[in-house]
Amino acid sequence: MDDTEDLRFVRRNGDPFPGRYTKAVSRMWGLLWRMFPVISDPADRDRVVEKTLSRVADYEAKHGEAQFLPGVIFKIFPQVALSMLRTNYYQPEKISLKEAKGTPRTVDAKSGELPVMRRYGVELLAMCSERERRILYLRAVRGFEYSEIALQVGVSEANVRQIFHRLKERLRRIDDAGRAKGGGS
Repeated sequence: MDDTEDLRFVRRNGDPFPGRYTKAVSRMWGLLWRMFPVISDPADRDRVVEKTLSRVADYEAKHGEAQFLPGVIFKIFPQVALSMLRTNYYQPEKISLKEAKGTPRTVDAKSGELPVMRRYGVELLAMCSERERRILYLRAVRGFEYSEIALQVGVSEANVRQIFHRLKERLRRIDDAGRAKGGGS
């Protein structure tokens, strides 16, 4: 971000944070937001940074001035950003079995659609944990990328890919069983 020199962050009481805080954040700006691209609204970004700096100030009040301020900011920032991602604003609505009894929407087959989701989705959801349901919903219904899901669920991207792969395999087994019973085409 080119305009980081103009950044001014203030405490809840309206007093500005020390200039060294702003300077440290402006140097780390790109790195911080590459970790959390989901938070793209400038007001939300400011809120995350101000909350982070408040925690940094609390830390320094308790332990004395930080010797390496960027390190302290880098340690506290993800905690604050993840807490914002857990709020209702950034959370998709939860999918429940009751809601899933309707016909779920799916994304295009080329982008990872679960081809038999319309027929066997409820059965699959009944077998899923809450986290698996959420990953399935974010990918198959909302069309989120694996990296976006990883940020929202709080696991690695590789873990999300593995869980989604297992869900697709489970759905294929359900479909095979349905075809064996004569229920599929």
